Amino acid sequence: RELGYHLVVEPVDLSRPGWQDHVRDSIASLRLDGAIIAPPICDAPELIDLFRQSAVPHVLMAPSVEPEDSGAVRMDDHGAAREMTDYLICLGHRHIAFVQGPENHSASIRREEGFRAAMATAAIAVDERFVLRGDFSFRSGLELGEALLRGPDRPSAIFACNDDMALGLLITAIKRDIQVPDDLSIAGFDDAASSRAAWPQITTIRQPKAEMAAAAVDILVDPSFRRTIPHPDAHLMLPHALVVRGSTGRCGTDADRV
Repeated sequence: RELGYHLVVEPVDLSRPGWQDHVRDSIASLRLDGAIIAPPICDAPELIDLFRQSAVPHVLMAPSVEPEDSGAVRMDDHGAAREMTDYLICLGHRHIAFVQGPENHSASIRREEGFRAAMATAAIAVDERFVLRGDFSFRSGLELGEALLRGPDRPSAIFACNDDMALGLLITAIKRDIQVPDDLSIAGFDDAASSRAAWPQITTIRQPKAEMAAAAVDILVDPSFRRTIPHPDAHLMLPHALVVRGSTGRCGTDADRV
């Protein structure tokens, strides 16, 4: 708005028959100056081709690969997940669970890769029983918490791929009278409002979402980006931050201590 543009939010369901016609009609009727394509559809080649064919400048948010002829804004999901895992390992945790996000979400894949890389560097075997698939929802965190915490053989720490799932895990732990962080450490990703509303507040990775969106707009409105594609300054990597809060602590199991 400050720059004189109007934002139109247009949902795209790639599983819906005829979505291509819907996108073409939207591009034609809206007379777009530019488009920001968010995950996970930022990794749909057929969708991106529609914007290329229509000569609409576009920026991809958190794509899985760096595009040659599109703008892109991202953070280092792999490095951030590795940093969080290293932090849990430094607290003495060895039995660490990882709650994945949707398998079609490239950021979720990179976060899991970062988790596994940190575990491998520390020579800690990943227990595949403790790697479970969620869908980024609070409910999936609740359900996967039940699967991870119902028996005596449970992890000492859980790293969830986003904060909503981490909150679900926290509620399940409270329900089972498992003390966080004394008996179980829980970490999330995103620094969403839910991570700060919980008690204890959730240790997380601060993803610069607002800054990424603003950077995408800045790229789109830059006249030089419109004239020169690919543009040398149209691919940006923004920094993340590890935010330590009350949901993580030193491992209380002697066998798992450093």
